[in-house]
Amino acid sequence: MTAQTDGETDFQTSPTLEEWTRGVVASVLSVTPEEVFRHEDGSFLLGRGSAAIWVQPLSDPSHLWIHSWMVTDVEPHAELLAMLNQININIPIGTVAYLDRAVRISHALLAGRLDHDDVCEVIRMIADTADFYDHKIQERFGGTIAYYEPRGDEIDV
Repeated sequence: MTAQTDGETDFQTSPTLEEWTRGVVASVLSVTPEEVFRHEDGSFLLGRGSAAIWVQPLSDPSHLWIHSWMVTDVEPHAELLAMLNQININIPIGTVAYLDRAVRISHALLAGRLDHDDVCEVIRMIADTADFYDHKIQERFGGTIAYYEPRGDEIDV
């Protein structure tokens, strides 16, 4: 039995963070946990429009990392960095950053106690932000959008 308080899950008991994350992603996708695709790196992949979102349970410390590579192969420009700063001012959650010729949005949640519905909403917000801004960044600065290409065993959000 999982210890819960007001919808929060305590991962010092079962389920494991990986099992719980699979269930959360299944809720976001409206599928069963068995239908959720798990990448070889341990992350769970889902899509929203042109955005690919990874939800990755990690340890040391135990946390969820939700992230999306929005645009790759993009040259650094002062105007790009200014745009990313403006996006960060305007979004309620997550951080958009430029790293290694790519623009990424990410957000980490410590896994001591997580609320299922809140984590679903964070995933949706990161996905919506990535999908909304990826084309805007590409139109102004070039690069390649990290298009989400659904596999037979994956469902678009």
